[in-house]
Amino acid sequence: PTSIGHDDDGAGSTYPPDICHWGNPIVITKGLSLIGAGIGDTVVKVVNNPGDYIINYTPSDAQLTTNPVFRLSGFTINLNNSTPGGAIKMRHAGISNLTIQTKVRIDHNRFMNPGQYVIWILGVRGVIDHNVFDVAGHPQEVIRFSEAPSDYGMSWWNNWQRHVYGGTDTTMW
Repeated sequence: PTSIGHDDDGAGSTYPPDICHWGNPIVITKGLSLIGAGIGDTVVKVVNNPGDYIINYTPSDAQLTTNPVFRLSGFTINLNNSTPGGAIKMRHAGISNLTIQTKVRIDHNRFMNPGQYVIWILGVRGVIDHNVFDVAGHPQEVIRFSEAPSDYGMSWWNNWQRHVYGGTDTTMW
């Protein structure tokens, strides 16, 4: 698939043990839970260097007003040294001062062989926990945080609070 957003907001999809090959980025525009069978069981192998992050979570403006849940859990994602890009890009793409996304969780995954960053966070909040980052030979950042106005022309920049470490809804843990 190349686009996920037709399901009901907050829908969940579970994936059985299997190995699949992805060659194109997947765009997710709604709250969604993608749950694999576990590390080593549900394996995604990136092929044909997609030139972008393999999973792009960019909720639409309509979704931004509801602060939907986004979760990715139970996968092994082998990036096969793909550059540019990585595994997941999460971006607050609103054009105004809409609700900040605080219900994001990435947990119990294994990310292997990144060519650049593994996860790029652009203005969303939540938890990244219990993941394995197998980045041997790759000295770059595993998780990249970007919030500057120059990052993708985010016009809503002056209307929301930056990361406040120790706050419950104002950071990525």
